[in-house]
Amino acid sequence: MTQNSFITLDDLSVNLKISRVAVKKHIAKLKSLGLLERIGGTRSYWKIINTTHNARNQQYKQ
Repeated sequence: MTQNSFITLDDLSVNLKISRVAVKKHIAKLKSLGLLERIGGTRSYWKIINTTHNARNQQYKQ
């Protein structure tokens, strides 16, 4: 997402070699932690939010 903020769930699934459902779960977790946001409508993109600050203050647990 840092290299391609317009990447789709399907592309992430292929690149990460995990199911689309697994990608959705991971994204939901990152969004709930305030680390990731989807911006826009039809031509939306991913925005990574202040990773340095959030990574120190919150742990990502599966």
